[in-house]
Amino acid sequence: MPLRELSHEALNRGLTSVREMLNDLSSLARLEAGQEPLRVSPFDAAEALSALASTVRPLALMRGLRLETAGPVRLEVEGDPVKVRRIAQNLLLNALRYTDEGCVGMSWDTAPDDPSRWCLTVHDSGPGFEVPAAQAVPDSSQDEALSSAGEGIGLSIVRQLCDMLGADIELDSGAGRGSTFRVSFPVRYTRPTSDPAQPR
Repeated sequence: MPLRELSHEALNRGLTSVREMLNDLSSLARLEAGQEPLRVSPFDAAEALSALASTVRPLALMRGLRLETAGPVRLEVEGDPVKVRRIAQNLLLNALRYTDEGCVGMSWDTAPDDPSRWCLTVHDSGPGFEVPAAQAVPDSSQDEALSSAGEGIGLSIVRQLCDMLGADIELDSGAGRGSTFRVSFPVRYTRPTSDPAQPR
């Protein structure tokens, strides 16, 4: 490829990265300012996550990675489907970005120890890093460790969205064994006027 075309391609990639970063910063600012309302409705989490996987799979193939999914064919829950998708998408893209070979997986199901919650899990075969097992991501003391796990802005957005949805998120990682993010959502929500996101 001629040098001019290579330079043009590199410039486009750089501009795309800057645009994505600015979009993430704007999204994070809106979340922190409380400018993104929560819209709770019934939806099929399995259908939404399967559709997301179909969208992301070509990117995984371009990177020489497998994208594996597992879960029931239907998973009827309540929540904000747009925000749930954003959480899953950020975690998937983060995993793909930092995995050089092997696979990235996403699964969903009712929580095995609590039928009032359902779980989304994203794992990868990347390098991983040393943190205490199954730490809760929202703890601010883990910011330095989480910055090693991937894009800080993306994970900050995930934390903000989890707070809005009453979801818990945990990270399990270790050097040489990849990283696993587990997000636990309420299956049902109450909708009091003062706090439409409060789970039952």
